[in-house]
Amino acid sequence: VAVSALVEEKIDVKLALKSIERLNPRYREILRMRYIDDLPIKAIAEKLKKSETAVKLIIHRAKKALQNEHKEKPGGTAV
Repeated sequence: VAVSALVEEKIDVKLALKSIERLNPRYREILRMRYIDDLPIKAIAEKLKKSETAVKLIIHRAKKALQNEHKEKPGGTAV
């Protein structure tokens, strides 16, 4: 693997983490449960006392917010 590819990967990870940090805490929590803790939708729904449909909707909104956040520069201006 080329050194430049490793550097680019590290930069991408840092940008992704910064984007996640700027998300609504509720979105961060649900994304963490789903993709870091690898919990199924049903388990998240039970833990949050919400329906599975509500959890799926929140995950969808959180992913959309993350995409929007990731498109912005750290200064808040769009790319």
